[in-house]
Amino acid sequence: MPNYAECFNSGPSSFKALPRTRGKSMNETAPYIVTGMIFGLSAGIAPGPLLALVISETISLGRNAGLWIAVSPVFTDIPIIAAVILLISNLPFRDTVLGSIALIGAIYLVSLGLANMKSRTGDFYVSRGKGSPLKKGILANALNPHPYLFWITIGTPVLFRAGASGPGPVIAFLLSFYICLIGIKAALAIMLDRVRSFLNSRLYIWIMRILGAAMILLAFLLCVDGLRLLGAEWI
Repeated sequence: MPNYAECFNSGPSSFKALPRTRGKSMNETAPYIVTGMIFGLSAGIAPGPLLALVISETISLGRNAGLWIAVSPVFTDIPIIAAVILLISNLPFRDTVLGSIALIGAIYLVSLGLANMKSRTGDFYVSRGKGSPLKKGILANALNPHPYLFWITIGTPVLFRAGASGPGPVIAFLLSFYICLIGIKAALAIMLDRVRSFLNSRLYIWIMRILGAAMILLAFLLCVDGLRLLGAEWI
C-alpha cells in the first residue's frame, strides 16, 4: 500500500490538493478494495447491536425488515466520516495526529481481531420493538460506539492514505467496505429467514476466526504506517 505520510508534506487539506500518481491506478486501488472488503465483512458478521437487530427483525417481521436494517449504516456513517475528515484536515501537525491515531487504531483492530478469533458461537441479545426497521437500524447504529471508534482510529487514516493517490482508491475503499458490510448482513438475513441455526454453526465460527486473523494482519500494516507518520526512519 502507498505511504500516506507523503500527502501532508505540502498543499491544502482537501483531497483535491493531494499528490496523485497516474498510470498505476489498478495497482494502487486493489489494496484498498481488499482492505475495504476485509473491514466490511468483519464488521458485518461480528456480533453486535446492529446484527442483533437484523436477527430480531428478520425473525419477527421477515426478511425485508432485516434487509432494511442492513442498509442503515450508510445513513449514520456519512456524517461521522465527514466530521472526522473535516476535523483532522484542519488540525496543525496532521501527520503526527494521524500517526498517533493510526497506532491507537492498530491496537483497537488487534482487539477486534482477537475477539473474532475467540468467537465460539453467535452471542446476541434479540429484542423486538415497534417502529420502522430502518429507523431502528439508524438509531441502533447512531448509539453504538463502534462506528465512531472505527472511523476515528482506523477508517480515517486509511482514507487519507488512499487520498494520496487520488479519489479512485478512496471511492474503491468506501464502495468495497459498504458493499461487503451491507451485503453480508443482507445475506445473513436471507439465510436466517430460511435456516435459523446458521449463527451457531461451525462455518460461521470459522469465518469469524479467519476474518479476525486478517484484521490482525491489517493492524500490523496500520501500525507500520503510523510509525512512518511519526518519523520512524528505520521502517
